[in-house]
Amino acid sequence: MTSGHSLGEVAFHLLCHGAALDAQDAWIEGAVQRWGPGERLLELELNPHWHLQVAVATGRAEAVKMRVREESVAIDYAGETFPARIECRPEFLDQTAPSGVPRSALARTFYNYLMFHPLSLHAEGAERRVMITPPGAEPIPLEFDDVLDVTGAALRAERIDGVSLRWALRVTPGEVDVALGPLLRAIRRNFDVVIAAECPPPRDAGALDLLYGEGADAISLPILGMTADAPRGATLAEALHALQRAVVVFPRGTVLAPLLLGCESPAATRETVSRLASMGACAALDTRLLGEHWEKHRRVWTSAEIAHLWQHLEEEIARARLARPWTPHPMTESLAIPAWSFDPAAPCEPLRGGFWQSRPGQMVVKNLIRLRRRLRVRRVDQSLESSEL
Repeated sequence: MTSGHSLGEVAFHLLCHGAALDAQDAWIEGAVQRWGPGERLLELELNPHWHLQVAVATGRAEAVKMRVREESVAIDYAGETFPARIECRPEFLDQTAPSGVPRSALARTFYNYLMFHPLSLHAEGAERRVMITPPGAEPIPLEFDDVLDVTGAALRAERIDGVSLRWALRVTPGEVDVALGPLLRAIRRNFDVVIAAECPPPRDAGALDLLYGEGADAISLPILGMTADAPRGATLAEALHALQRAVVVFPRGTVLAPLLLGCESPAATRETVSRLASMGACAALDTRLLGEHWEKHRRVWTSAEIAHLWQHLEEEIARARLARPWTPHPMTESLAIPAWSFDPAAPCEPLRGGFWQSRPGQMVVKNLIRLRRRLRVRRVDQSLESSEL
């Protein structure tokens, strides 16, 4: 590669705009996974241990071309070529769950996570109802046996160490208790996996206590920025209150606050990153808005500003001591672009996973999670049962 463009710049454009195939390739269809209506995603390994979720042929993808030749992948960006590798869609997702629903209608994979499609939770009295929304389809009832089936299949295939659940509406403590709690307990009772949740700020911050108590190991609470309201109808004050409660309830370094880049100026975004770090929450960077309105933002969000933001985020995480090797959330993997990679003069050397990416390191991670789970506040009925009262 030449010194004109950095690997970090390429990664940012892939996250922001996706990549366009130079020609239709039948092999690549075996790697595409779906996340929503019209969304076709690839898990791209741009550098060993550096995984990105990349949309296929969306937005300003003409700036980034992907050439596939008999499973050999190259990324063309601004006249330069960067080697890459595509992680194929696992075969177990092509099979059927016990209810007859295709496993791919329940979840997809990324890095070492099984990511379930969006859930909706409803609780009326003692009735629980959990729905799941397959890509491009209407919501259907979620069978817990199906969840256990696809999770077990992913573990047997040695593809995952964690499960990610997400829902798009603000929930109440009652909905968590009646609808989501049994699902979390079923996963935790049957499998030794990390459980991550991604959701808007709940209607009552007490729902966060229930989520952690029922088995969630990490949580992602998106906000737009410190000058804008949060997604799905939550006000900024409500979002900040939820984050303040989350950093008390969840272990340090396991609370994420994704920022929608483009809602604030680069300088204001850096201030937001610092404020979140001082609260104990780790900012994550959501590039979707920049991709959708790139012509509007491109003169403000220059390559220099983007590199500055990534450097600032890395410094603030280190300053607040939020970096933990067991931080369990898939978004942290997709945004793990090292700040040095934005320097065009930096050598393009493979990233090393280090001890925490090794098998012994992962065993330490799981032992730490098991220990934290034993120390959680349990439900009253569980406490009475264990004490034989």
